[in-house]
Amino acid sequence: MRAASDVLGVAKAPGSSPSAKLQAHTKWASFVPLVSRLLRYDLMGHFNDPIEADHPDLLSLVGWFGRAGVDLPTTKPAWATWWLHRDTHRTEALLACSELTVTDTMARENPKQFYKLATGPLMVSNMDSLRSATGIETDDATIEKMCTDKLRSIGGTQPEPECISEDPPPAPNPALGSIMDAITLEELTDMALRRYDRTHAQAHPRPRRVTVSTCECNHASSRPGPGKRPTRLGQNWR
Repeated sequence: MRAASDVLGVAKAPGSSPSAKLQAHTKWASFVPLVSRLLRYDLMGHFNDPIEADHPDLLSLVGWFGRAGVDLPTTKPAWATWWLHRDTHRTEALLACSELTVTDTMARENPKQFYKLATGPLMVSNMDSLRSATGIETDDATIEKMCTDKLRSIGGTQPEPECISEDPPPAPNPALGSIMDAITLEELTDMALRRYDRTHAQAHPRPRRVTVSTCECNHASSRPGPGKRPTRLGQNWR
């Protein structure tokens, strides 16, 4: 175990420092505005203070990407040529910092990652960009659509056609021709009066005739009085 740790090193605690890939995204977001201020080719460059090619922040970022294996210009004319293909350079820079390419620098500084890439299967955990017929795509939704279309073409699956009925549409109902016409004053008055009649009837109901049928019963109570008994089963109490 001790010999392995001397060769492979000790794994860092999770979250102790950002990965090289995350640092590359952060530094690139700060790097492009500096080049824009140097060249003043876009609105961002025009509305910010201009800088020169030897600006300390620009040189610091150039040195950081250079240590990761990314070659960047150092003069203003070279930056002007670089700016025209900045999307391509961004893809190459992020790929170089993603630790997916086996290099001598990785073997010296990160032997564990070097051993993992050298002995593991060829695969990538994510896809930052994809080349299309119109250029390099970096949007997640566009990359997903391109991959889905490619898999469909390999598998031979085609989108299902829309289910459109071949039956002719039904004939229009002439009784409904004027259903969306504007209401007239006479119709509005008639509706209001009928509504008033129903509301008034509910609030003040008319008296209803109630018919009550009476019948003579031979018994006056369900319990016999003192000294009275039924004569036979089913006969009323007397």
